[in-house]
Parts: sequence; structure tokens; C-alpha cells
Amino acid sequence: MAARAPFADWRVLELSNGIAASYCGKMFVDAGAEVVKIESPHGDSVRRWSARPGGPAGALFGYLAAGKKSVTDDSQTAALLAGADLVITDLTDGWTLDAIAAHAGAAAVVVAVTPFGMTGPYVEDQVDANEFILQALCGSIASRGWPGDEPVQAGGRLGEWLAGTFA
Repeated sequence: MAARAPFADWRVLELSNGIAASYCGKMFVDAGAEVVKIESPHGDSVRRWSARPGGPAGALFGYLAAGKKSVTDDSQTAALLAGADLVITDLTDGWTLDAIAAHAGAAAVVVAVTPFGMTGPYVEDQVDANEFILQALCGSIASRGWPGDEPVQAGGRLGEWLAGTFA
């Protein structure tokens, strides 16, 4: 008897534009879920991270989108939300929790992957989140660099990958 994927019967809807929520969705694909990514008419911004300006979607987008279905037609969104077991969002492209909840089924779980959560002083003060700020707030830059010099962040977008992992 073949082993069954742990999320084989799950339908996941991904409403995101970036790495964190897309990586979370990718892990569900890898665990057997059917994942549908709803993209804005402009497409996910990661599509434009290409080695050649104006070139084809880069390898990162290819990796994060592998195994997912992609939809840009807004007329399908309500039906997809109604049938989803799990909705993963980073609240970009105009999405709000109220709009998602208005169309999602009663049993659907909604996971919002945001830099500072949904409430609190950073959200209320509308603090911009970038990789350096997120690494500084979690203390990871404290031990990098030379004593007395400016702090140094880890390369890449470590915070986004970790957020997607622990969502």
C-alpha cells in the first residue's frame, strides 16, 4: 500500500505577493495539498525577479509556484474561497481579513502571514518592515559584524523564508 500524503484531501487558496506566504503554500503542495494561487492582474512581484530585466519569470518564482495552479480571474475568487480548507494570505494586493472571511467557508482556516501580526504598536504606527528591521528586532544582527561597527544583516530574505516556514 502506497503512503498517502498528509494533506492529500486539502484545498488551499493562496492570496499572496512575495516569499513568505508563497513558501508556506509551497510546503502544502509538497505535502500533497491542491494549492491555487490567486494573483493580481499584474502577477506576483516575484515573477519579475529575473536575471534579465523584462525576461521570463526567474527560478525563485518557478520554485515557489511549482505544483500550484494560478488564477488571475477575479470572477473565480469567491467560489475558490468558498471551497478552500485553508487560506494563506499576506494581505497584499488589497486583501483584507474581512473580505476573505465574507467568502470563505465556515470551516476554513485563514492564516495571515504579516511582518508584525494584526495588532500592536508596530501595526498601529504603520512601521515599514524590511529585512534589516525584522532581523534587528529579533536580535539576529547583534552578533554579526565587527565590534563598534554598524550592524550587519544576514544575506537574502531570511525573515520571509522563516515566516513562511512557521506560518
